[in-house]
Amino acid sequence: MQQRLNDCFRQQRFPFPIYGSDVTIALSMYMAKTANGGTVETPGLKR
Repeated sequence: MQQRLNDCFRQQRFPFPIYGSDVTIALSMYMAKTANGGTVETPGLKR
């Protein structure tokens, strides 16, 4: 999850947070809690 968060910061051209900092842990926990029981819907890929 930390690498995914860093990629989001990179895409927005923000400085990377410190790995394992309280902010990134809190953000990861928030996203995990709000996604609990959620479903992922993605478009089908035709090959």
